[in-house]
Amino acid sequence: MKTMAYFLVGFFLIYSISSFAASKNYYPNQSTGPTAQQQSAATSDVEITRQIRRALMENDSLSVAAKNIQIITQKGEVTLKGTVPTVREQQVIVQTVQQVSGVQGLFNQTEIKTNKE
Repeated sequence: MKTMAYFLVGFFLIYSISSFAASKNYYPNQSTGPTAQQQSAATSDVEITRQIRRALMENDSLSVAAKNIQIITQKGEVTLKGTVPTVREQQVIVQTVQQVSGVQGLFNQTEIKTNKE
């Protein structure tokens, strides 16, 4: 029974993320993209970045590494860069970005790197 429950939860998460991906131009792990120095100075982009950073910092389930990823916003499109220790944290970060008003697209360039590597 637990296996079925885990399967259903996993399926739901994958479905939710893929639905967002189709509707919000989500491209995981792209090797190119803007750098932190290219963060837009537009008020709306700065506000999106601020809201994402605040939400990540307030999430006690995230590691220090996950809280310190780079967030670059240009014309409502958010690029995430950096290294996180687990897939779960990467998923939490993506879900956090999805919940921020004004996000037009998400380019997730974060990588998973455990301490064992």
